[in-house]
Amino acid sequence: MEHSFNVEIAKEYGIVEAILLKHIYYWILKNKANNKYFYDDNYWTYNSTKAFAELFPYLSKRQIEYSLKKLIDKGLIVKGNYNKVTYDRTSWYAITKLGYSILQNCKIEMTNLSNRNDENVKPIPNINTNINTDINNNNPIIPSSYFDNEELDALFKDFLSMRKKIKAVNSDRAITLLINKLSKYDDKTKIKMIENSIENSWKGIYELKEEKKKPVYSDTFSTEGRRIF
Repeated sequence: MEHSFNVEIAKEYGIVEAILLKHIYYWILKNKANNKYFYDDNYWTYNSTKAFAELFPYLSKRQIEYSLKKLIDKGLIVKGNYNKVTYDRTSWYAITKLGYSILQNCKIEMTNLSNRNDENVKPIPNINTNINTDINNNNPIIPSSYFDNEELDALFKDFLSMRKKIKAVNSDRAITLLINKLSKYDDKTKIKMIENSIENSWKGIYELKEEKKKPVYSDTFSTEGRRIF
């Protein structure tokens, strides 16, 4: 598969930015042609950072995140959220008037991309059944992420897998309640809480118990020669 970019855009904004902007532009044109994903006066496309990294294996997640933010800060694209469930972290992108102007002035040529390698990652469907099961083919459905912290996100997915093994239903409501409960705490505490639930095969997530402090004994003597404890 071949990837390309516009030299003028790369000179002005950076090579990675030019690659990502062309990719976003391609999918927005395709969605516009199919009259899909039109929200708030814009046509949108969606992808997670992980999905972008899979599409462009020569770019790191950090490079992608930085370049997307740069495109946003420069006013070429905007970021939105039109996912059907609150815990779906898939990001949506639309091109601004400035972005369209730059792309059209540069006369970007859109070639046919590989359907397999350039297909967008689908956001979580709006279903009221077990989130881990596709109602059509029983294939597991895993959202791009629940949390921005990668360690926390991976651990939470492990917890959901454990819940499934012990016959707990990972419904939309159940996952939302779990995430809302965790939202009160910092990432370090969240990780510890989830670890406790996994270690004990608990269906729920519970507040950490404070460890009782053991009394400290002093091995010294009083002026009368008695040991003080």
